[in-house]
Amino acid sequence: MAGFIVRRLIQALIVIFLVTVISFLLLQLIPGDPVLRILGQRATQESIDELTHELGLDLPIHVQYFKWVGGVFRGDLGKSFIFHEDVSKLVRERFPVTAYLTFLSLALSTIIGIMAGVISAVKRATIVDSFITLFANIGIAVPTFWLGILGIYFFGLKLGWLPIEGWTSPLVNFWESTRQAIMPVFALSVPNIAVVARQTRSSMLETIHQDYIRTATSKGLRKRIVLYKHALRNALIPVVTLVGVTLTFMIGGEVLVETVFNIPGVGRLLVRAALDRDFLIVQGIVLIIGIIVTLTNLVIDITYGWIDPRIRYR
Repeated sequence: MAGFIVRRLIQALIVIFLVTVISFLLLQLIPGDPVLRILGQRATQESIDELTHELGLDLPIHVQYFKWVGGVFRGDLGKSFIFHEDVSKLVRERFPVTAYLTFLSLALSTIIGIMAGVISAVKRATIVDSFITLFANIGIAVPTFWLGILGIYFFGLKLGWLPIEGWTSPLVNFWESTRQAIMPVFALSVPNIAVVARQTRSSMLETIHQDYIRTATSKGLRKRIVLYKHALRNALIPVVTLVGVTLTFMIGGEVLVETVFNIPGVGRLLVRAALDRDFLIVQGIVLIIGIIVTLTNLVIDITYGWIDPRIRYR
């Protein structure tokens, strides 16, 4: 098991390195000058050259990259061109909001998706199975931002049940925070519930027809024990992997949801920084997201190996 973890850890470090290189180079290729965004189009050439030198943008690309990476190892993500604040501070202030919404959405979509998938497989070819399958097909096809807009229109503007924008920390006002989180979490969760439910249903249908399930049933074991102790554990192997992919989609969905609902999270900060070509914020956020996704996949791989010991030796 230790060798399996070490191999996955080395792969994770390589992926993080590639993320830093690709994100840095792509931002350099985007047209536009961040210095002109700061100073305005009427700025003199002298002031442009002075600020360019101050920000280090006159250095060769590889020098800028290694300078930035060196700062990352020291815990310094640089200083924002637009906000004139440390990038680490800006991210630290907004990260709890994004993490809170993502955690709620991931937990909700995983639990409900697995339950729905199991019920759909057990109740195969019934009206319950048809309803869950229909919901899953619709849920996969519906864009996250469209769900958010529909929620704002019906539950916010028409019915007035929920606030349509803003954010309050649950530590400040738990009830108001919950009301503000309902629609964003719903918009993030629906597509992922549908994906997890479909995968769980497919895995369960394949598993419950295996010989060892028939053997357990013929021994007289209770149906609940056969279903949850024997069938579900093996059926969860592809589902666990899917949860890691789901987290990646959720992080992308956070960008849209935070923009639609005007939530001061990392996703909204990323959009603002990308539009203003604030390289250091974008690079810092992309690096953090890359680390989170990579570590999540590492944990998923380890969990995958624990569920199915044969994978440890591949």
